[in-house]
Amino acid sequence: MQMNTPRVVALLWLLWIAHTYADDRVLRADIHHPHNTPLKDVAVVVTVDHEQSLNTITDHFIGHSLGFPNYGVHLAPYVESEKLINIARALSPMWVRMAGNFVSGTPYKVTRGALWDKMNLFFKTVGWDQIHVLDDHVHHHDGSWSPDKARALLQYSAAKNYPFAGFELGNEYDIASQHSNKTLTPQQLAKGVQTLRDLLGEFHQYNSSFIMGPDTAFVNPHFFKGFLSAGGSTVVRAATFHQYYFPGPQGKLSYFTNITIFEKLSRRIDLAMEQAHAVNPHLPVWLSETGSASDHGSAGLSDRFVAGFLWLDKLGMCAKKGIQSLIRFVFYANNDYYGLINKELNPNPDFWLTVLYKRIVRGAVFNVTGRHDVRVYAACSNTNKLVL
Repeated sequence: MQMNTPRVVALLWLLWIAHTYADDRVLRADIHHPHNTPLKDVAVVVTVDHEQSLNTITDHFIGHSLGFPNYGVHLAPYVESEKLINIARALSPMWVRMAGNFVSGTPYKVTRGALWDKMNLFFKTVGWDQIHVLDDHVHHHDGSWSPDKARALLQYSAAKNYPFAGFELGNEYDIASQHSNKTLTPQQLAKGVQTLRDLLGEFHQYNSSFIMGPDTAFVNPHFFKGFLSAGGSTVVRAATFHQYYFPGPQGKLSYFTNITIFEKLSRRIDLAMEQAHAVNPHLPVWLSETGSASDHGSAGLSDRFVAGFLWLDKLGMCAKKGIQSLIRFVFYANNDYYGLINKELNPNPDFWLTVLYKRIVRGAVFNVTGRHDVRVYAACSNTNKLVL
């Protein structure tokens, strides 16, 4: 592997290999069989086009979710521990999306006390910027969103000078009927985010906080595009959707290295971009909740080394296809398998991949062509933080 005429310093991810290189021509890599039986070498040729940037990776490209109060209650006893603080700081700056059971009918009174104070102090200490998912089940009979309980939350938080970088209203309303008899149309949700925008205007601390939506589980014209077409695109900073490759209980080891599984994300992003930009060509798109497997993850897989193949490919694919930010679910696993750290506060392999990516990769993203079964992505390196 030779480096010639350095014009751009980029990071190349071949899933299991990371090389920093500077080459405006062609990179060639020999792949050897990992076992002792000698096999024929296979020449893999990839081409990096550095003449035009596809996207820009910022210091907030990766975020994570923290379910509240479910995960918050279990994590709260440790938020003053030096171990957890050091682990969390390694990820900063970063979005923390407060989601999960908190938005499924949990009373707002849970935020009015020691737990809420403790979590906000923790966020300030470690340098996380909060995106808060407001309760989506507080509606009038006509389906319009009632801001009264959210106003109480904001009044309490404003008095304490707790910052909110952004907000969402509800979660996965496109599949709400599968979990309860409470449903909402995309048009009603679009009116709800406008009500939320008006509410934020009542507080000088939160007047500039952004709103995202519609946070759909899938990308379909009825809800995702319908929300944006009904006026949502004029309110939200980014169109948001969720993505998991497969249900956790169905996960198999082979899924984590299967190219067909990998390509599911690419198709989902293409749909989201197509529908969002049909309404507003300049609207950013975020992947606001994601992981390898849904439903608590796959036991013995989502928290192991093999999960890194899907996670690294997701980081590269999102950057290449123009996703502005992606939010990993979840930071603290408790009794689940897809956390960046486990319930003993020990980092899982995906935590270290996330730290390395944030420290090494920053700036312009470039197109790479070659074999689709060798996953290669290129982007500029982070010149501000190359010390590992």
